[in-house]
Amino acid sequence: MAIVHPTADFRSREMSAMARAYSGSGIPVRMRDHAEVARFFAGWDLLPPGLVPTQRWQPPPLDQDPDQDTGAAYAGIAVKPP
Repeated sequence: MAIVHPTADFRSREMSAMARAYSGSGIPVRMRDHAEVARFFAGWDLLPPGLVPTQRWQPPPLDQDPDQDTGAAYAGIAVKPP
Protein backbone atom coordinates (compact mmCIF):
# COMPACT_ATOMS: atom_id res chain seq x y z
CA MET A 1 0.00 0.00 0.00
CA ALA A 2 1.32 3.46 -0.85
CA ILE A 3 -0.09 6.71 0.48
CA VAL A 4 0.79 10.33 -0.22
CA HIS A 5 -1.43 12.62 1.83
CA PRO A 6 -1.48 16.43 2.09
CA THR A 7 -0.72 17.99 5.45
CA ALA A 8 -0.70 21.42 7.01
CA ASP A 9 2.09 20.32 9.39
CA PHE A 10 4.47 22.24 7.11
CA ARG A 11 3.72 25.53 5.39
CA SER A 12 0.37 25.57 7.19
CA ARG A 13 -0.78 28.95 5.86
CA GLU A 14 -0.12 27.99 2.23
CA MET A 15 -1.64 24.53 2.59
CA SER A 16 -4.77 25.84 4.34
CA ALA A 17 -5.24 28.35 1.51
CA MET A 18 -4.82 25.56 -1.06
CA ALA A 19 -7.41 23.40 0.72
CA ARG A 20 -9.90 26.29 0.79
CA ALA A 21 -9.34 26.96 -2.92
CA TYR A 22 -9.89 23.33 -3.87
CA SER A 23 -12.93 23.02 -1.60
CA GLY A 24 -14.37 26.22 -3.09
CA SER A 25 -14.18 24.64 -6.55
CA GLY A 26 -16.07 21.53 -5.44
CA ILE A 27 -13.07 19.30 -4.68
CA PRO A 28 -12.98 18.71 -0.93
CA VAL A 29 -9.52 18.45 0.60
CA ARG A 30 -8.86 17.10 4.10
CA MET A 31 -5.47 17.88 5.60
CA ARG A 32 -4.23 15.36 8.15
CA ASP A 33 -1.36 15.54 10.61
CA HIS A 34 1.25 12.81 10.97
CA ALA A 35 -0.71 10.79 13.55
CA GLU A 36 -3.87 10.86 11.45
CA VAL A 37 -2.05 9.61 8.34
CA ALA A 38 -0.18 6.98 10.38
CA ARG A 39 -3.51 5.39 11.36
CA PHE A 40 -4.06 4.35 7.73
CA PHE A 41 -1.06 2.04 8.14
CA ALA A 42 -2.35 0.28 11.28
CA GLY A 43 -1.63 -3.44 11.01
CA TRP A 44 0.76 -3.00 8.07
CA ASP A 45 4.58 -3.02 8.08
CA LEU A 46 5.97 0.35 6.98
CA LEU A 47 9.03 0.18 4.73
CA PRO A 48 11.99 2.51 5.29
CA PRO A 49 12.15 5.43 5.60
CA GLY A 50 8.64 5.11 7.12
CA LEU A 51 5.92 7.74 7.07
CA VAL A 52 7.88 10.88 6.33
CA PRO A 53 7.59 14.14 4.40
CA THR A 54 7.68 13.36 0.68
CA GLN A 55 11.11 14.95 0.15
CA ARG A 56 12.63 12.32 2.49
CA TRP A 57 11.87 9.55 -0.03
CA GLN A 58 14.88 10.44 -2.15
CA PRO A 59 18.25 12.05 -1.45
CA PRO A 60 18.04 15.84 -1.56
CA PRO A 61 20.10 17.90 -3.99
CA LEU A 62 23.57 18.51 -2.58
CA ASP A 63 22.75 22.17 -1.89
CA GLN A 64 19.56 21.41 0.08
CA ASP A 65 19.23 20.58 3.77
CA PRO A 66 17.44 17.18 3.98
CA ASP A 67 15.43 18.42 6.97
CA GLN A 68 14.20 21.56 5.23
CA ASP A 69 10.39 21.65 5.28
CA THR A 70 9.83 21.78 1.53
CA GLY A 71 7.14 19.13 1.40
CA ALA A 72 3.44 19.55 1.89
CA ALA A 73 2.53 15.88 2.21
CA TYR A 74 3.45 12.71 4.03
CA ALA A 75 4.37 9.58 2.10
CA GLY A 76 4.61 5.99 3.18
CA ILE A 77 4.77 2.51 1.69
CA ALA A 78 3.76 -0.56 3.65
CA VAL A 79 3.29 -4.26 3.11
CA LYS A 80 0.65 -6.47 4.65
CA PRO A 81 2.25 -8.80 7.16
CA PRO A 82 2.12 -12.52 6.35
